[in-house]
Amino acid sequence: MKHRILIVEDEDEIVRLILNRINHECYDVSIAKDGKEAFALIEHEVFDVAVIDIMIPFIDGYDVCSQLRAKNKESLIMIASSLGTEEHKLKGYDLGADDFISKPFSPRELVAKIDASLKRRYEMINSNITVLRSISHDRLARKIQISDSLLVLTPSEYLIFSMLLVNPRNIISRDQLAQAIYDSDMGEIDARGIDTHIYNLRKKIASVTQEQIVVTQRGLGYKINEF
Repeated sequence: MKHRILIVEDEDEIVRLILNRINHECYDVSIAKDGKEAFALIEHEVFDVAVIDIMIPFIDGYDVCSQLRAKNKESLIMIASSLGTEEHKLKGYDLGADDFISKPFSPRELVAKIDASLKRRYEMINSNITVLRSISHDRLARKIQISDSLLVLTPSEYLIFSMLLVNPRNIISRDQLAQAIYDSDMGEIDARGIDTHIYNLRKKIASVTQEQIVVTQRGLGYKINEF
């Protein structure tokens, strides 16, 4: 089955360059030259990937990004814009973008990023991933086992633990965890609420192993203990 890509861009030359690099045997491509066209396509189609410019006619790319994220939590959203300041990037991420690519960019690199991101997503969703020697994480079934013992987790606890497991060498901040819970329609939560979830998660982990798995990085957030 082909992946569906939405390109929201009003510059014909940029569209042409991207189309020349895309493998059309793997992707079906839809093109919107302004925000109204993008909204119409988003309303009736489901896209695996969207590449969105900010400065487009009628409705800007930020609103398109927000609308697409509201319609589909799973879409990979890349903003490609000459507005590459930190302020514009942070706004894009706040609205649900997964990546921000500054213009001018390499169409070859853009398509390579799309290919790699979709491949990683497929592998994570469809594989039973052993992250650490005592932990197995089945993303498709949304189950986490430690030493063959299944953890019984709330949706929020599972989301937090899975984020840490998918990024075992990275520190995940409280704000990132809180945003993930909000994006998954599990409600708003503050840093203290995240700490409570971590406390409960650690209690459940401690019921099946003495190994310290989730560690605190003071002032930064949480990560998986490298043991």
